[in-house]
Amino acid sequence: MCIVAWILWPDEERSSNPNLEKEVKKRLSSDAAAAAHRCGRWKNQMRKAAHDGCCRRVAQTRALSSVLWKLLFHEQLSEALMKIELPLVNVVADMELWGIGVDMEGCLWARNVLGKKLRQLEKEAYSLAGITFSLYNTADIANVLYGHLKLPVPEVGEKGKQHPSTDKHCLDLLRDEHPIIPVIKEHRTLAKLLNCTLGSICSVARLSVKTQRYTIHGHWLQTSTATGRLSMEEPNLQENWVLLTADYSQIELRLMAHFSEDSALIDLLSKPLGDVFTMITARWTGKAEDSVSSQEREQTKRMVYGILYGMGAKSLAEQLNCSPDEAMDKIQSFKSCFPCVDSWLRGAVSCCRQKGYIETLKGRKRFLSKIKFGNFKEKSKAQRQAVNSICQGSAADIIKIAMINIHAVAVEGNVESDCNPLLVEKFRMLKGRCRILLQVHDELVLEVDPEVIKEVAQLLQMSMENAASLRVPLQVKLKIGKTWGSLEPYDAKYYEDAVLMPNS
Repeated sequence: MCIVAWILWPDEERSSNPNLEKEVKKRLSSDAAAAAHRCGRWKNQMRKAAHDGCCRRVAQTRALSSVLWKLLFHEQLSEALMKIELPLVNVVADMELWGIGVDMEGCLWARNVLGKKLRQLEKEAYSLAGITFSLYNTADIANVLYGHLKLPVPEVGEKGKQHPSTDKHCLDLLRDEHPIIPVIKEHRTLAKLLNCTLGSICSVARLSVKTQRYTIHGHWLQTSTATGRLSMEEPNLQENWVLLTADYSQIELRLMAHFSEDSALIDLLSKPLGDVFTMITARWTGKAEDSVSSQEREQTKRMVYGILYGMGAKSLAEQLNCSPDEAMDKIQSFKSCFPCVDSWLRGAVSCCRQKGYIETLKGRKRFLSKIKFGNFKEKSKAQRQAVNSICQGSAADIIKIAMINIHAVAVEGNVESDCNPLLVEKFRMLKGRCRILLQVHDELVLEVDPEVIKEVAQLLQMSMENAASLRVPLQVKLKIGKTWGSLEPYDAKYYEDAVLMPNS
C-alpha cells in the first residue's frame, strides 16, 4: 500500500512509519471512509471492542486498496509497480539482512586522525581570524566573516534568519575574499565525516558472535525520494568473500542522448573506446582529441551536467570560474553543436507544463504542478526538476531492473530461458555464492565467493548493461577488492586461469 501511494504521489512528504488512519483521511471521500468504518464492525458481542479495531483496519485497507488500484491503472503506472517496485522488495530485504562488514579498528584509527586534523584546522582558523570562535556554530562563523572580517554578504544568502547565510553556496562565492574560507569549508567536510559517517558506523556496528566480525545492517528506504532512487536512514558500509562493484558510466548523459535522439551525441557515445568527455570537447571545440587538456575536459563535464540539471548561466559561471556572459556563450555554443539536445530540453519542459508531470523510461510519473501554477521561483525550480527527474528517474528504473535480475540468479537460482545455454549452467551455480550489499546512486556493490569471481563479473556486467535497450549502449566499470577502500579495476584476463583466494 505504501509503495502504491508513493508511485502515485512521489513528491509527498511521508514518514518511514505509515499511518493507515491518515491515509484513509487523505485518500478516501468522507462517505467512503464512513462506509469502511461501518463495514468494519464486529458482529458478535464477545470481545467486540478488541475485534472492532482489527475489523475496521481490514475494511479501511480494502477500501483504500480499491481506490488506489483504480488510480494506478488510470495513470498507467501498474507496470512500474508490478515489474520493478514489488519485485525489488525482496532484494532490498535481503540487502538489509546481509549487511556489510566493518573494519572497526580502521574506523577508530580514522576517527582519531580526523579529530587531530580538525583541531589543527581550528587553530589555523583562529589565527586567520585573529579571534577564537566555534566552527560548529553558524552564527559565530557569520559574525566572524561579516562582522569581524567585514567580508561582503552574498546577495543570494538565505533571508529571514538572525544572521546572514554561511552555507556552501555563500562560502563558494567568498572563496577569493579571504584565506579563512577554504579552512572553514574543509573543517565542515571533515566534521561531517567524523560526526555523521564514522560516528554512526561506530555506534551502530554490531559484533557477530558467529563470525566475530563487526557488521552494519542499514535500513533501506524504497519510497523516500521523488526520483525513484533508493536511500537509507542509517549508514551501511562479510566469510572471507571479496567485494565486486559495477558502476554505470555516464548513465544520465546516455539517457539524455537516448531521449534527445541527437545523432552527434549518439555517435560519440556509441564508440567502444575513448574518453567520452574528451570526445565531446573535441567535437564541440573543433580540436583534435589528443590536444584537449584535462582542464578543458573537466569544464566540459561540468557544463554538460550543468545543462542536464537545468543550471543557468550564473550558476554555471560559478562552477567554471568565469563570468556569466562567458558561461552563456559556452552554453549556446554547446547547444548549437548538439542541437537536438537543446530541442529535447525545451520539449521536456513544455510537455511537463502541458501535462503537469514527467515520465521516466519505464513509465513512472512525477507530478510537478508548480511548473504551471507556482510563482517565478517555483516555476524555475520545477523546470529544472522536470529534465533532471526524467534522466535520474530513468537511471533509477534501470538499476532497479538490474538488481532484480541479479537477485533472481544469486538468491533464487532463476536464469532466463533465452540466455546462452553455456551461461545458463554457469549462472545456476552462483545461487548462494554472491549477494547484493549496496546500491549507491549508479553503482552496485556485491559480495562474492572468490571461486566464482569471473562468473559473477559476467552476470553483473550483462545484467546491468542489458537492463534497458537504449539508442546508445549502457556501459559499466567493474572493480574488485577485499574492502571498499581498496578496490582496483577488474581485469577479466587475470581470472581466466587464476582464482583470487581469501588470504592471497
